[in-house]
Amino acid sequence: MNKIPQISIIVPIYNVELYLEECLKSVLRQSFQNYEVICIDDGSTDGSYEVLKKYAHIDTRIRVFRQENRGLSATRNRGIRLACGEYICFLDGDDMLTADALETMWNAVQQGWPEVLTYETSTLLYENENLKKYSNKDVYYRISNDYTGIKQGRIFLVEMMENDDFVESACLLLIKREWLMDSKLFFVDGMLFEDAGFSIEVYFQCQRMKHIKSHLYIYRVRDSSIMTQEFTSLHQESRIWQFSECLRMIYTYAQSERERKAIAKYAQKCIDSIFFIDNHLCKDEKKKIRELKTPCDLLFKSMRLAGVETEFNQELVLKGMQQEVKDVEQIIIYGAGVIGNKLKVFLEYSHLENRILGFAVTHKIERQYIDNYVVQSIAEYEVKDETLVVIATKPEYHREMADEAIKNGFKKIIVIGYEIEAAMDKKILEWGEVYEG
Repeated sequence: MNKIPQISIIVPIYNVELYLEECLKSVLRQSFQNYEVICIDDGSTDGSYEVLKKYAHIDTRIRVFRQENRGLSATRNRGIRLACGEYICFLDGDDMLTADALETMWNAVQQGWPEVLTYETSTLLYENENLKKYSNKDVYYRISNDYTGIKQGRIFLVEMMENDDFVESACLLLIKREWLMDSKLFFVDGMLFEDAGFSIEVYFQCQRMKHIKSHLYIYRVRDSSIMTQEFTSLHQESRIWQFSECLRMIYTYAQSERERKAIAKYAQKCIDSIFFIDNHLCKDEKKKIRELKTPCDLLFKSMRLAGVETEFNQELVLKGMQQEVKDVEQIIIYGAGVIGNKLKVFLEYSHLENRILGFAVTHKIERQYIDNYVVQSIAEYEVKDETLVVIATKPEYHREMADEAIKNGFKKIIVIGYEIEAAMDKKILEWGEVYEG
């Protein structure tokens, strides 16, 4: 093997003892030889680590690491940092590669040297017939159309989303490691469905992407991952996060109406998934979602108001905000700066100014006024059950201010995230043009 491997395969492992040997054998039988395997045991409680040690003795290209359980995202991120290869790809510990997968990838990247190469799944392995009957994984992983040439990733992304061909899997990406590190792209810790955000970011930022219609990845569909899975509030919060990422990309990345519509179409699938999960949550897990003190709560409320629409509604987030305010007798705008004033203007345009009790700041000051609304310390307001505190400042102050509001006895607290602020900006501009006209 050369000093620098051409491909690094990152394999996160957590309690996959029954499948790990098949996974590693599929790598060792590759016709392409210049690779390394980064295996990270993420705190497995079965015999996975013993299997790893066995195979590390068989082949020195297998590098084994062990850590306390940190989750899939953190494990993959560690793998990215540990990798030495020119390109990296991801392989889950219960899946496999076809025998010529790495050779096919390397031959393809030599023709143009793209920053990212995308490929497709091979035959799916179902553990039992019920999974094959009731799972839609075959449809989910099927890419029906051809995508040729080397183009910007965003061009492929839009075309794939329009054709329902976009697959949100990091395991179908071969990425130039230098480009990935320079782009500072990593998986988001603490969230499920982490592949979605990562993959879309890669597509949007990649200037040279290539797709090959080669079926190189063997995905195993296991009973524990679908049929017997119990959904939790984290599943729901993660899907809502995924939907909010779609909104962020519409506001920050989309450069044309076509791109906005393509992302909106994908966002609709996120909404469908959110409703599906919500229908399968137990009572206690539903309660946790209803008690979210983040923009996720507003997003969830707004999606219920919007229903299931095929076209993205740019007022989606604002409907949630309006509904939240309508449901209480009064609100305190916690933050008397730019964002707080935007919220005031938005509520006035929404004819909800009668709900505004005033502005709050953290430290005690002499009483001031903004357009007849009092500005005073949060500690000076009377605590009532029906009072909603809306934190309207920069994100870095959210946690500190939420703690301060709780310390002063307030129970209903939400924050204005960047999605809501951006939506307010757009709506205020639209209203301003109407009023001026």
